[in-house]
Amino acid sequence: MRLNEFFKEQQQQAQQTTNTTTTTQRRSSSFVIRPDSNNNDTGISALTSDSEYYTVEEEAETHYVEAPEFESTGTGVEGQRGGGGWFRRCRRRREDDDDNTVPSGSTATAMTGSSVLGATFNLTNGIVGAGVIGLGGAMALSGGLISIVFIIVFALLTKLALDLLIDLTIRNSSNGVGSYEELGLKAYGTVGRLSVLTSKMFYSYGGLVAFVVIVKDNFGSGLRGLIYGEDEGEAVNWFLRKDGLLTVSLVANVILPLSLLRDMTPLAKFSIFSVLAFCGIVVIVVVLFFVNPDGEVRLEGEGAKVDWLEVHGDVFESLGTFVTLYVCQNFAHLTYESIDPKIRNIKTWKKVSTNSLTIAGVVSLIAGIFVYMTFWRETKSDIFDMYPSSVSVDISKLLLCVTMLLTFPIPFFTCREIVVLVALDCYYGCGCCSSKKKQEQNSVEDDVSGQLRAPLLEAGGLEEGNEWGVKEDMVESEKRTPSSKEEAASGMFEDILANPPKTNETSGQQQQLQQEEDNQKPHPSWLIAGDDRQLTTMYHFAVTFSLLSSITLLAILAKSLGDVIDLVGCSMGSLIGFVLPAAFSLKLDGYNHLAMVLLLVGSVIGLVGTYFSMRKLIVG
Repeated sequence: MRLNEFFKEQQQQAQQTTNTTTTTQRRSSSFVIRPDSNNNDTGISALTSDSEYYTVEEEAETHYVEAPEFESTGTGVEGQRGGGGWFRRCRRRREDDDDNTVPSGSTATAMTGSSVLGATFNLTNGIVGAGVIGLGGAMALSGGLISIVFIIVFALLTKLALDLLIDLTIRNSSNGVGSYEELGLKAYGTVGRLSVLTSKMFYSYGGLVAFVVIVKDNFGSGLRGLIYGEDEGEAVNWFLRKDGLLTVSLVANVILPLSLLRDMTPLAKFSIFSVLAFCGIVVIVVVLFFVNPDGEVRLEGEGAKVDWLEVHGDVFESLGTFVTLYVCQNFAHLTYESIDPKIRNIKTWKKVSTNSLTIAGVVSLIAGIFVYMTFWRETKSDIFDMYPSSVSVDISKLLLCVTMLLTFPIPFFTCREIVVLVALDCYYGCGCCSSKKKQEQNSVEDDVSGQLRAPLLEAGGLEEGNEWGVKEDMVESEKRTPSSKEEAASGMFEDILANPPKTNETSGQQQQLQQEEDNQKPHPSWLIAGDDRQLTTMYHFAVTFSLLSSITLLAILAKSLGDVIDLVGCSMGSLIGFVLPAAFSLKLDGYNHLAMVLLLVGSVIGLVGTYFSMRKLIVG
């Protein structure tokens, strides 16, 4: 039976049995399956609009299918996406209807998520942390003007690197890429994946230690100051005298319950409060500068030339603080996946990253400049060690501790996820086993889509190089109801995709994958069924408790916040923030100026900054 005759028959049946409504939401390119107006056979038109998902409501069920981005360059969607990724996602979406979830990365994400505002506060909460607290000390070591330049430049570079990383992940999602480490695997194999895992683990772990150090240094003194004032004497309760014991108590009662959460979505409420608390700290710092109570706060500077224009000799030692100020690539994918699937796309992500880094940059500039102008070259890494005891300073210390406690879970999720990934590698006996398997499955599915497309092109008479029937000048309104012919074509085409014809080559590839799957070990009992990153309750608690215990112990033993920030920022921050995203982009997309700039900046900062930070630790 000819294909057009088959379509007509399907159209007649569809008119009697189905009533399908198709809605296209706004984004960059949405796809509808429709009859071609010239020959009554089927063609596929790409409608230029702003849509993330192609939504089909059929029998009161809603299916969301991610629509890939492309540029209309005459090579067709296939050339931009790399192999039928849209068809594959259509079929996968139909198989996952019972879960009512949207595939995102390597795991399924619930249909509810954070709004742009919620994701903005989540990301901002992760950015604004220990780096801002140590910024005044870094400015004292570097010089005023050069520090302001660093603050602005690193904000812009981090913004570009974040968008590059997420965009690269989205464009390779059809090849099984959904996370930072999978992107490394796609680009450089096992070496790329291990580089990501190692840098994420050490950077996140070092940042968590710094958070707890801040709590240890400020919570006890702030609480004692508010309760007893300047006359502490013997009246102070013995428990409040033990900063280490207070820290352990806070970790057990506040950080542990928050860290036991499995995703970032519930943290949006806490993140808003945390960001507002940090803004309150900045306001207090500014007020103290202008009020200068009893004339004991502000110190005299050495002149504009020395304090502002001169580049001080310890500038290289403080590079790590400026890098740590914004780097959040270690949990960028977690933040992206926490966004509501209906608005989760690169356009929304760019809004989130812009908003977050703008807030973080303004807060950092205000806090750093006013702390530096208060104490000039005497400024220390922990700013509240410099202020004389007062009610406002004690309140600031407690607000700072609240901010650190609520920020802690965000990078902690990254650490725990890496532990799970390493455990999976050990369990299967080879690194990257599950990722390789997923990419092989995607490759086979893409081959099936390519074979499906061939007979349709022949029947439809479409031109080579524009086999998808792309109409560049077509603009679609936000909502559209297709004709009965389009409904029949859409339903028929999805049925074909759900049950594709199998060639001998395709069948052999699928049989080989099935045989490999049968020979593999069963799904680990310590993971939740159907999820390759979430531990069962007992193991989830055990891993969380173990990580928290080691972090708390190191924080109690640590003596200097600035040393921790500088070393971690230069060594791991530059690697995870700039070098790896640039290297992956150069490998997957070829040479581009942005990636090369990020690679050079990250490499120089990493090598030079790490050397001087290590020398400072050894000499000190």
